[in-house]
Amino acid sequence: MRLGTIVTAALLTLAAGCSGGAGSQTSSSAATAAPELAKLDVTLKDLDGKDVNLASFKGRPLLINFWATYCGPCKEEIPMLIQLADQYKDQGLTVLGISSDDTAKQMKPFVAEYKMTYPVLVGVDNDAFLEAYDAQVSIPRTWLIRRDGTVAAKSIGPNTREWFETRLRELVKSE
Repeated sequence: MRLGTIVTAALLTLAAGCSGGAGSQTSSSAATAAPELAKLDVTLKDLDGKDVNLASFKGRPLLINFWATYCGPCKEEIPMLIQLADQYKDQGLTVLGISSDDTAKQMKPFVAEYKMTYPVLVGVDNDAFLEAYDAQVSIPRTWLIRRDGTVAAKSIGPNTREWFETRLRELVKSE
């Protein structure tokens, strides 16, 4: 009985994070505490099995979106993320999609179907990295990272275009 309760609670937590409801957004604030540093000292694989070191993106504003192929809200965000990547590329923005539990083989047809033009990386089997970004339970999860590697904003759940636009305008103009 107790195991059933635990399993039910875990499933409800997962469903809440990958639901169609509004995301829970938080932004870091320099006025309240020291800036949070993003964990960029990790190397992930791209869809072709090549190493991608996240530290190589330091100096560029980053939008990191954690997702999975089964996640409905993640699928809804992808077309907007493609547009935002294109819209802000000349201002240095890099959008990275990191799948929290799919292999490259599982992701390839999905990426082709959704015409994902931004880099997509494999996060599965990188538990410490996913844990550092709180991306093990609820997705989509989005982190906006300044050029200096500090966290500008992060959110749980799907976001509106307005949410992204407001924060990305600030992110790309920050030094």
